[in-house]
Amino acid sequence: MPLRPRPTPTPEQLVRIEAGDIYRASGDCICEACGKLYYDHPYFKEPYEFINIVCNGDLVKL
Repeated sequence: MPLRPRPTPTPEQLVRIEAGDIYRASGDCICEACGKLYYDHPYFKEPYEFINIVCNGDLVKL
């Protein structure tokens, strides 16, 4: 598995996280934009390390 950058959420993303604008999905899902697994997308630093960011901007809990 390749290393993924661990960004800090932007203020806009923090608002979305606090509002619950996150959905659950399998890490084996294929991203429609790039064709890679959700597992291969970046995730946030602690304390939001359970949230991945897919290419279309969705916040996904794997």
